[in-house]
Formats: sequence, C-alpha cells, structure tokens
Amino acid sequence: MLELTKFKLLANSMARKDRVTIVQAIKEVMVKHNHPMSPNEIYEAILKNNLYTFGAVDPLHVVKGQIRKHCKGLEQKSSYSKTKYFFITDEGKYFYLQEPEFIGDELSSSSEKDQDEKWQENDSVSHPTVKSIKEWFLSEYEPLYERKFSSFEDSEYIADLDGPFSTLDVIKNKFWNLASPNVISKAVETLEDEFECFEWSKIPKDRDINNYYLENLGTNFFKEFTIAISHITKLSRPPDGPYTIKSELEEPLNRMLYANIITAMESYLSDAFIKIVLSNEERLRRFVETTKEFQNQKISLSDIFIKMDGLKGEVTDYLAALSFHNLAKVEALYKATLNVEFSKDSTRRIHKAIAIRHDIVHRNGKNSNDGKYHRIGHEDIKSLAAEVNRFLREVDKQLRSYHKDDLKSNI
Repeated sequence: MLELTKFKLLANSMARKDRVTIVQAIKEVMVKHNHPMSPNEIYEAILKNNLYTFGAVDPLHVVKGQIRKHCKGLEQKSSYSKTKYFFITDEGKYFYLQEPEFIGDELSSSSEKDQDEKWQENDSVSHPTVKSIKEWFLSEYEPLYERKFSSFEDSEYIADLDGPFSTLDVIKNKFWNLASPNVISKAVETLEDEFECFEWSKIPKDRDINNYYLENLGTNFFKEFTIAISHITKLSRPPDGPYTIKSELEEPLNRMLYANIITAMESYLSDAFIKIVLSNEERLRRFVETTKEFQNQKISLSDIFIKMDGLKGEVTDYLAALSFHNLAKVEALYKATLNVEFSKDSTRRIHKAIAIRHDIVHRNGKNSNDGKYHRIGHEDIKSLAAEVNRFLREVDKQLRSYHKDDLKSNI
C-alpha cells in the first residue's frame, strides 16, 4: 500500500539522524511539547534538541514555509504539498494531525486497492513507468544537499524553490492519477536508495522565476507600505503586552497610529499611480482622455503645442494635489487608466476607517456625529492593518501583471 510504504520510509529515515526531514523534526517537537506552537517556538526547539542541521541562509523562514506547505486549512498554492501533517488553531499556532491527510483522493487502503484494479483493467493503455517517473523527477529536482543556497537574492524565493520537498509528496502529487500505487512506491524507493536522499530542491527554471515573482513579490511601493505597517503595529501596544505606556496617552497614540495606516495606503496608491502614468505615454494619454477635469478643458488650435509641452507638468500638479484616500475617486482613476479593479468588500470596510481617520485628523479624534472620542484599541489597529494589506496586495498583483514594464525599476 502506498501509505504503508510512506510510513515505512519515514520510519527508516528516523532510524538515522542524518536522514530526518524538517517535517519530521517539526512533528517531533510538537509531539514532545503536546500543545500548539508558533513557528519561532518550533524552530528554537529544533535547535535546542539538535533535531536537524540547516543549510539554508534563513532557516526560520524554511521552518515557516514547511509548516505552511503541509498545513490543513490554508489557501493552497501551487508550491504547497497536498499531504497535510499540521493544522492551524484559532490563535494562529500550529499542531500536528493525528493522521496525515491528502487534499484530493482519499488514500485509504480500499482506494489504493481500487486504484490498482483500475490499472490492471487498463493494461492496454500506456502508463508512466518507474524509469519515466525517475527521469521526469531528476529533470525537475536535485538532492537538497547539493544546493545549500540559491543564486537568487530574495530569501522567500530561495525557500520556495529550495524546498525541502519529499520524494513521495512530489511523485504522488504528480502521478497519483496516472500511475499505479505500486509503480509510484517503487519509483520513490529507487530514487531514495540511489541518491540516499529523502529531501530535494527544485531546479530553478525561467517559468518558476516568473511565476514566483508575479505571485509573491511586491513592488518597491508595496514593500515601503509593509515596512510602514510593521512600524505602526510595533508601536501599538497590546494591553497585556510586556511594554505599557501611561493610560492617558494610550488612546491618543492609538488614534494617531490608526490614522497613519490610511496615510500609508494613500502613499502607496499615489506613488504607484503617478509612476506608471508619467513613465508611459500611452497611460498618460489614457489618463487625460478619461479624467473629467482634463476632458472639459478647451484650448485654441494655436495653443495646442504649448499645451502639449506642458501637459506632463499639468498632470503632475493635478495628481500631487489629489487626495488619494478618496477611494471612490481613486478607484475610478485606477480602473479607467490602468484597468485595475478594487475589491468591493475591502473598499467598503476601508471607507469606514477613512471616515474615522477624518475625525482623528480634523476633529482631534471626536466623532462628527456625537462629539465623543473614537475609542481605538490595539486590535482595531491590527484589524485595519490586515485589511489594508490584503487590499493593496491584490492591487499590487494586478499592477505587476498589467504594467510590469512600467515598473521595472520598482520591482
């Protein structure tokens, strides 16, 4: 049985310390502590108990990546394993599943028996062999010990390609509906015996680089935004945290931090839009043709060249004076000029925060309806920061997809 073979392989690898995988080390820590843990706690326990020798530049990031790749309930990315060993709690910590779960076909003994019978009934059809599976695998993956670091600069990209990936996970995900369980098991056994390797890294190819950068990395504008949000959330103190400030100062500080999240969002929307419009003649023309303030201008034919010479400066002045926290106005500009759409759910929730921000900036934090101060707590700041981050991440992904050439110097 495929699942039985899997656990035999895991048992054999556990017998030799140098073959323990990161996933096994993570699970061993969870079993020993017997309670949900954060990635930092898991990483520290692995080091303390000398369970695994890391070769990565950023080993904590690798631990986080392996937990998420094998975690039930998270959004499934193409690079994530379909075999789940962990789950996430309501508190955002992780614990092990009593039995591994496979996202897709059930891997019960009965399903494997049915799978084998299906292949026997279709002997006339050409199916992958151990040799062909091995050839494909070695064209896509290499032993993890052969590449301790990647030549690419971004540490997240390194972790995403360098893995580690288990032999069984990769082959099962690729060939489960194409080859019999016996062939899959034999291919796994052949590769691991020949290379004495249970963990592999992906061989980087152009498509991996392009797909990863499009899906995961942000523009410099987005990176600046995330840095600002990080500073804001660090300045906000939870009531039961290790650092406290005088109670009479807590609410004024929280109001300023809350308003600053909207300011950081406004800065992103402004900087990205102005960069693309002013660096691309086609986008500049599209902006002028679709913006009411420019549509309504009337000029004489004799002034047309003077107007053309000063057009970019006029657009710059207009955009510099625009309030980019006016989401209704900005949403229309992004759609008409850049073909970028805003999430309706996000903008609806952020609109409420913008109204509160207006009271904070222009009314010293007093509600314009009843004159009472807005009560802003640590959780309000965290919630708004997360909402704006989700909103801008989606905007940024569209910008990188549609306007990659205009943003080359900012990616």
